[in-house]
Amino acid sequence: MTVLLAYDASEYNFQSILSIAHTITGLCELCISHNGHLPMATPPWPSSRPSPLVQICHGTPGLLLLLAVAKGNPGLKGYEDSKWDEAMRLGSERVWEEGLLSKGGGLCHGITGNAWPWLLLHEKFKGEEDRKPTTLYEGEPTSTSQHERLSADYFLSKALAFLLAARETQPSSTDSPYRMPDNPFSLFEGLAGTICAWAEACAVVTARLKLLEEEKGLTPKKSHEEGNSARNRGDILGFPGLGGMGPHSLL
Repeated sequence: MTVLLAYDASEYNFQSILSIAHTITGLCELCISHNGHLPMATPPWPSSRPSPLVQICHGTPGLLLLLAVAKGNPGLKGYEDSKWDEAMRLGSERVWEEGLLSKGGGLCHGITGNAWPWLLLHEKFKGEEDRKPTTLYEGEPTSTSQHERLSADYFLSKALAFLLAARETQPSSTDSPYRMPDNPFSLFEGLAGTICAWAEACAVVTARLKLLEEEKGLTPKKSHEEGNSARNRGDILGFPGLGGMGPHSLL
């Protein structure tokens, strides 16, 4: 689903687009009904796990990545549902509270994998005003005092906090409360993936700092066509193997 949405959905026929949009909404409803968690299966499999999985390969971070890809896709314009934003908010809350995983800093089931969707959501929200308070699944409006608004900086702050925490994981730290990954230097389980996540974060932060310089009049403002986002400059590749920022991100 995520790989499909990395391409321009306008290339697909109406029925395909509608099916994609309805599938995303259905996943969001499932997430909302579980207070931000995305169960592995419905009905749930018998399990001795004390808490739901919170990792990109099984849980809510994967849904956040899907929503980051879907947001702003021209083919899906007009099909977005208010439940998408509510799932982003609830899902982000659960990942923030439960996403510092003992398995360490890897992408597949580690801290940097949980942080990466927030980097993509930051890029997709950049340039927009803070969203108005979302609507709860039951239809009751939320208030700004109850929930933070969804904005580019909301997502970036969470991503950077997780990436900073990932510095304390093995093998980059010998005195670490996190266990050594099964493949400590690999892309999806180990240090290589953590480095990729930091490289992406550096591109995002550099673009954000340049925007702040423009806003303060320290540097000339760029035109809308030039863009000052890392995405427009092609610096953002997206999650390895899944993308998230266009076809080039699938490399």
